[in-house]
Amino acid sequence: MTRVLIEQDPFAATHRHDRWGQTLWPVHWIGLPEHDLDEPMVAAFRCRFELDAPRTLRVHVTADERYELWLDGSRLGRGPERGVGHHWFFETYDLELEAGAHVLSARVWTLGRGRGPFGHETKRPGLLVAGEGAAHELVSTSVAAWQVKPLAGYTFMIPRWGLKFLGSSFQDQGAAATQRDFETGAGEGWVDAVATEPGRDDFIPHGEESTHHRLRPAMLPAMMERPMRAGRVRHVEALEPDADVDELPAEAARHDAAAAARWQAMWDGGEACTVEPRSRVRVIVDLDDYYCAYPELRVSGGVNSRIDLQWAEAMFLDVAAKDKGHRDEVAGRYFHGVGDIFRPGGGGERYDTLWWRAGRYVQLIVHTGDEALTLEAIELRETRYPFERESHFECDDAELMACLPVLQRGLEMCMHEAYFDCPYYEQLMYVGDTRLETLITYALSSDHRLPRKALRMFDVSRTPDGLTRARFPSTNPQTIPTFSIWWIAMVHDAALWQADAAFVKARLPGVRSVMESYLSWRREDGLMGWPPGWVFMDWVKAWHQGVPPGAKDQLSSTVSFQLALVLMQKGELEQWAGEDELAQRDRRLARGVFDAAVGTFWSEQHGLLADDIDHAHFSEHAQCLALLSGLLDDTKCERVARGLFEAEDLAPATIYFSHYLLETARLLGRADVFFDRLDLWRELPRRGFRTPFEHPEPTRSDCHAWGSHPYFHMLASVLGIRPATMGFGEVMVEPMLGPLARASGRMVHPAGMIEAAFEQRDGRVTGRVTLPAGLRGSVRVNGAEQVIDGGACEVR
Repeated sequence: MTRVLIEQDPFAATHRHDRWGQTLWPVHWIGLPEHDLDEPMVAAFRCRFELDAPRTLRVHVTADERYELWLDGSRLGRGPERGVGHHWFFETYDLELEAGAHVLSARVWTLGRGRGPFGHETKRPGLLVAGEGAAHELVSTSVAAWQVKPLAGYTFMIPRWGLKFLGSSFQDQGAAATQRDFETGAGEGWVDAVATEPGRDDFIPHGEESTHHRLRPAMLPAMMERPMRAGRVRHVEALEPDADVDELPAEAARHDAAAAARWQAMWDGGEACTVEPRSRVRVIVDLDDYYCAYPELRVSGGVNSRIDLQWAEAMFLDVAAKDKGHRDEVAGRYFHGVGDIFRPGGGGERYDTLWWRAGRYVQLIVHTGDEALTLEAIELRETRYPFERESHFECDDAELMACLPVLQRGLEMCMHEAYFDCPYYEQLMYVGDTRLETLITYALSSDHRLPRKALRMFDVSRTPDGLTRARFPSTNPQTIPTFSIWWIAMVHDAALWQADAAFVKARLPGVRSVMESYLSWRREDGLMGWPPGWVFMDWVKAWHQGVPPGAKDQLSSTVSFQLALVLMQKGELEQWAGEDELAQRDRRLARGVFDAAVGTFWSEQHGLLADDIDHAHFSEHAQCLALLSGLLDDTKCERVARGLFEAEDLAPATIYFSHYLLETARLLGRADVFFDRLDLWRELPRRGFRTPFEHPEPTRSDCHAWGSHPYFHMLASVLGIRPATMGFGEVMVEPMLGPLARASGRMVHPAGMIEAAFEQRDGRVTGRVTLPAGLRGSVRVNGAEQVIDGGACEVR
């Protein structure tokens, strides 16, 4: 059975139309006969059919809110790919079947309208299956004989931090939830499913917005899902029945080493572990890495028992102060996490969760009644986007090399059906995070499907005022105007790093919309005023909620300099697209905004650009954005560059905005500053991190892929491999080794692989660069430039 990716509506040639001109699929959605749309629902669907000869059937499947699909008891996949109502995705499967009887079944769930996390949308719960050709009569919903039944035993909980800002639907499951006969279409309680709304494609007639699902082919492959065996049992203790575990640190003196050995054997997939009647046990497992995984428990006995399976990114020294200390430490620390509850019914039962969980540490709290409970197995199935790193970097700095697995893991854990800011909390795709995540992806992999989806989803998120949403898909709309501007920079990145000109040019109407909306907030004096929404720039401790001084009550230089920088990038896009007049306008506007900002915020006394009109605040951010725009005159550029790296009172860039500081250091050739700023990442392995964190300690999230951007810089700044023209049509290689004696690696390119190896001795760089055949480029080292016309070049 195969998941396949298609690009077109499979029924475009045979569309029917309703009275309003909407194009309809030849199937309807189906659902339970009675269901309150505002309430949670977990239901099973089945369709039995027979074949008189072997066949391959192509079927298209989607659901609201999520589905799992089985064929003859074997799971085919999960879905649908995350989208929104007017971009509701469906998956396509080719079913290779033998003659005889078969059953297609699905488990469909929703948390109800307005009840789920921000990233999960629901309109009307149900299932849609559309078969092509001979499959239509056999398995299409509202055509074939589909049946449905509600699945009992599921209760959805609101965890301690509130469900909205946690991406998971945590569950309290009774034994009824373990009845899995529906996977094979067996069991009792089936009734005929009812047809609800017609299937509709993504065409919207008369320009009307629709409240219905608008179907589009999935853009991404199936998420990776594989069994994993990882983890060390770090702490086991017997608890008093009324002990408050949240207030109970994992003290070494209470650790039961003998019991830990038994639990470890169970965790490793060996012997079962039994908890005696009227007992309460706590087990803390260190997975030794960060994981996103579906848990599954198999238990027997233990009627009236309770199992809490909780997840945390780290143990806490002080929960109130959010102090986690060294991430490897458990003894004396508190477990502060979220998770699910399972309530065994006394038989042999298998529990799972409908959505995956995330973190490094797992805590089990087992409370038995009058009967012993045996845990036969606890298994985890890791899940994420099937990202595979193709590029490679190596250097003689062992500490820097030790960071790279941490950075890669951070990226992987934030790649799913969309890029996520973090897997543990929101699980939302934000523009600011995603721009950096896509850059890392371009540098490491030739698979650009997730970046393309991100660009498209933000494009369709645009509101009537023209700006993109800050995060999307999200049921709770948010506007961060500075992120909308970074989306234009994302499109510019795609034009440079990808070879698909048509896709990028299709984004230009959206780019223009965002920019025109943003420019509407420009004042008569040329400066940017106060754009609507949250004017976030970086998590600087001295700034309220990441907003730079003046951004909401006076004027902010960072907002104007960011606009000037992105206007210059938009001008390059327009020039590349053949729109010379628009390119000239963008450059003219950029110059006007920039000159007005310099005239207002330049401090002759400091030789720097102030954040505010009173010249009371200065930041690295303002200097970086001004320098990156390329619009500063030589005299001021020299002074700002010197002040940026020497002034002692600048508000510092934190993890996120450090990308732009590293870009500035590269632009200025300041390898010393570039490598010094990497000390933060060198510290990560020493402090037990497995993924980069969100912002300076005390941090909320321990896994934020915007902190993985140094991996991009290892290839694009240290080795110095970058596009020289749009579409990566030519290459510029300009290494910056700084304190390194050697650095080498390879980077993916649309035409093949770019390889580079450099050595540095007495300040002089030598090496070798190899380009794919037919790719033209140049190498800049030692104050000279060498042209490469495909093949290898010795660098001297």
